Order: sequence, then C-alpha cells, then structure tokens
Amino acid sequence: MTRKSAREIALGCIFECFSRREEPNEILDQRLTKEAIADLADEAIVYQNDLTEKDAAYIREVVVAAVMNADKYYAAVDVRSQSWSRSRIARMTRAILCLALAEIEYLKDVPPSVAVNEAVELAKQYDTEKAPSYINGILGSYLRDRAEPESAQ
Repeated sequence: MTRKSAREIALGCIFECFSRREEPNEILDQRLTKEAIADLADEAIVYQNDLTEKDAAYIREVVVAAVMNADKYYAAVDVRSQSWSRSRIARMTRAILCLALAEIEYLKDVPPSVAVNEAVELAKQYDTEKAPSYINGILGSYLRDRAEPESAQ
C-alpha cells in the first residue's frame, strides 16, 4: 500500500471519529482488520492493496494524534481563519487539517511540505472547491509561524 492510500484511510478514520464522536482506537480496531479491509475493497480503491504492519502503524499514529489533539489544532486553525467562524468550516476540511497538522507535529518521516501538499490533494478529491486554497493558506501560515521562533534564536 502506498503512503497516499494509507493517508486516505487515515482521513476516513479521522472523519469517522469526528462524526461518530468515538475514540480513535475504537474506530481503528474496527477498520484495520483484514476482514474490514476486504469488505471495503469493492467500495474504494484505497482498500484494494494489502495493509502492511507499517501502513497500520502509520494510520494508527496519525489518527490518534489528529483526534487527541483536535482541540489544539482547531485553535491553531481558528487563529489563522480570518473572518471564518468555526461553524463555517466543513467537517471534512477540519479532518484534513487535523491530519496534516498531526503529520507535521508527530511524524518525523513526513516532511511538512509533503503534509501540506497531500492535504491539498485530499481536499481536491474529498472536499469543496474552495477547500484546497483555504487549507493551503492555513497550513502555510502555520508553518511560517512555527518557523519564526527558530529563526529568532
């Protein structure tokens, strides 16, 4: 399975956690079984490849980080969302942003620029027409703000 496919599965799990208001491990324990992957293979191409231990570990790590830190990520997004209230931001947009922020903050093998680019691509595929530019702007601002303290030292 490619990282891109694993990222799409992770996004689905994050979205499901937010929608169902369930703990990430409950969703992950249901979704990352061989049976669940096989059942979903007819519905979505991302499930048609074998899920390796490495893929499952990535999905678990990023989903747990995204969901458990969602309030922190929402606050970071809200600060950067000029004239957009939290209620105007679609659930899918928030899920994509939380996924990207979790990759940036917790996954050292994912360069921040890749996390941003992949988030924009996910938005093009799963979100509204305006979401890719919004997500790119929010994440770009986040990375610039994150880099400032380092350059000031």
